[in-house]
Amino acid sequence: MSIFSTRLARQNPVLLIHGIDGSACAFRRMLPDLLELGWNVHGLNLVPNDGSATLEFLAEQIAHLSLKHFHLSKRSTSLATAWAELLASITFRL
Repeated sequence: MSIFSTRLARQNPVLLIHGIDGSACAFRRMLPDLLELGWNVHGLNLVPNDGSATLEFLAEQIAHLSLKHFHLSKRSTSLATAWAELLASITFRL
């Protein structure tokens, strides 16, 4: 699993979460704009990314990585994902 993190924090942290068959690379075009605006941006590659995992499994993975590698908490983090169900599941775990 790979992760990326930037530390130019004038804003709250943002965790970018890719969709099915995606990767953190999907955000490469928006990353410079977010950094220019002062956002503290984090991303990760979910495993598996093929839709075979349950939302609960993915949410646990994201919550664990968010706290362990990025030191994020729900009070200070914006989550960006295309999966509304996953977002709700993650929010309850952070």
